[in-house]
Amino acid sequence: MTISSRKRVGFTLIELLVVITIIGILMGLLVPAIQRIREAGRRTQCKNNLRQLGIAAQNHVGKNGYYPSSGWGRGWIGDPNRGTGARQPGGWLYDLLPFLGLQAAYDGPKTQQTAYAVPTFICPSRRKVLQYPGSEAILNGGSSSKTAKTDYAANSGTFPSEEGLSAPASCLNSYPDCTWKGDRKATQEWLKNNYNGVSGLLSQTVRIGDGTSRTIFAGEKYLNPKHYRNGKGISDNGTAYQGYDSDVNRWCSPDFVPMMDTPAIDQERSVRFGSAHPIGFHVVACDSSVHLVNYSISAYVYQHLGDREDGVKDEPFGDE
Repeated sequence: MTISSRKRVGFTLIELLVVITIIGILMGLLVPAIQRIREAGRRTQCKNNLRQLGIAAQNHVGKNGYYPSSGWGRGWIGDPNRGTGARQPGGWLYDLLPFLGLQAAYDGPKTQQTAYAVPTFICPSRRKVLQYPGSEAILNGGSSSKTAKTDYAANSGTFPSEEGLSAPASCLNSYPDCTWKGDRKATQEWLKNNYNGVSGLLSQTVRIGDGTSRTIFAGEKYLNPKHYRNGKGISDNGTAYQGYDSDVNRWCSPDFVPMMDTPAIDQERSVRFGSAHPIGFHVVACDSSVHLVNYSISAYVYQHLGDREDGVKDEPFGDE
């Protein structure tokens, strides 16, 4: 008598469910790992961006004798015919264009300047290098309906109270004799007594008293995620090339400590540093070294990072 046997073909339902479960577990482990790798790559690019800005600032100092100015305030953009320092209405990023190999953008017409997007100005963890909506009025020509953005801001010290200060349109033809904020001399006196950052209104900062390795030149700026792309945040509604304003300047005030971008915080305007990175934000010191600063940094240390000559010369950067 012949006994025939059949080989079993395929999987049972239980075996199939086990395989699916194992694949699900592996995917659950793999996806976060891939996300971490991608974020690490984006953070590296962000650090490289700040490094380039720091080197450009050093070259600016080498040529002009002082750090790039933040110009005449919000609403003013760069003018290639007005040199650098206090005579230049545009902001610090406009001043750095020639030192980033972008002389053509520096010399170009104002009608194109506001929308000239530069990859070095954008953190890839936050948004793409595109033109975004803008609504800031331009006082010396050009348009801000389509704007190039920046995710980096200059350190303007520890006093954000004069953040909205701007020269009137009449200064275009009468500077340096025009008056603004009532009296230009009074404005300069206020700046002399209160401005303690590296790039600010009308600034020509020469000396970093606490040492270039211990003072922030620029860093990532905080931005509410709701306004990444719509241009409606008051601290992100202008162009990267404008003068002194929270779009392009931030302050190391102990009252506004750095934070990760959060929908519930600073919904319209912000004067603080921060980033889209979960573990901290990057800064470039005045010696062009780049550091990752944890959000948990003490308010005391943070304040001294922003003051260029308060006499505190410890080692404040808490790198990863």
